[in-house]
Amino acid sequence: MFIYYSDKKDCVHISHCSADCPQQEKFERHLHESYELLLLISGDVDYNIDGQNYSLRPFDLVFIPSLSYHFVKPRSNNVYENYVINFSHNFIDEARCNKLFVPPFIKNFSQDSKLRRMFFKFDYYYETYSPADFEEVSNWLINEILLFSCYASFDKENLHPSTENSIIPLITSYISDNLESDLNVDVLSRELCFSKSYIKNCFSNVMGVGIQHYINQKKIHAAHIDILNGTDANRAAEKYGYRDYSSFYRQYMKIIGISPSETKKQML
Repeated sequence: MFIYYSDKKDCVHISHCSADCPQQEKFERHLHESYELLLLISGDVDYNIDGQNYSLRPFDLVFIPSLSYHFVKPRSNNVYENYVINFSHNFIDEARCNKLFVPPFIKNFSQDSKLRRMFFKFDYYYETYSPADFEEVSNWLINEILLFSCYASFDKENLHPSTENSIIPLITSYISDNLESDLNVDVLSRELCFSKSYIKNCFSNVMGVGIQHYINQKKIHAAHIDILNGTDANRAAEKYGYRDYSSFYRQYMKIIGISPSETKKQML
C-alpha cells in the first residue's frame, strides 16, 4: 500500500489503499480538476458520479471526468481496496479523453488479467525504484493503461447506473452543459419544470451538499483551470456568469484557497 504525489505540472497522484471496515463518513464527497481512474480490487461499494449510482464489482475500472462530483457508498463492512490515479488535463490528449471519460464511466476487467498486472506493477516500482525513477516509469504505465483501456474488450453487463432520484442526473447534466450561464435554483426550476423546494431537497438528500454550493464549486474550479491556462481573471469571472468581480474573488478565495493573482504566479 502506498500514496504518491508528484509536484510536477502534470500533477500525477497514485495510491493503493484499503479500508478494513469502510464507513460512509470516512469517504469525502468531492470534485476536483483532475481526471481520475479507480480500480476496485475488493469491497461491496456503490460509486456515485454526478448523481449516477454504480454498483461496483471487483476489477471495475471507473473513469471519473474532471469537475465531476463523486463519492463512495459502502454497502457492507467487507474490506475495501482500490488503486486510484489522478492526473491533470495536460497529461491526456483530448481524443483519448473523449473516448474514455464518458458514460457509463465503468469498464470491468475481471476476465482480463493484463490490466490487473499493469496496476500491480505500481507496487513493485514504488518499493524498488527511486522517487524520480518511479515518477518516470509510472507516467509510462499510466499511458499504457489509458491506451489499453481504449482498445481492450471488457464485460459490458451491469454497467447501467441506478439513480436514487431521476431528477439528479437531469440537474447535474444541465449545470455542466450551462456552466457559463447564470445558474441558480430559480433557473433550474424554470428550465426543468420542478419546484425550487423539490430541487433543493432532492439534491441535498442524494448528493449531500446544497445545490448552490455544487454550482459554485463547478464554476470556480472551471475558472481556475482557465486561469492556469492563461485566461485573465476578469475574463474568467465574466465567462462563468459572475457579473461582480468581487463576488467571484470571494468565492475563488474560499474554494481554491489562494487569489487569482497568486494562481498566475504558480504558472511562472
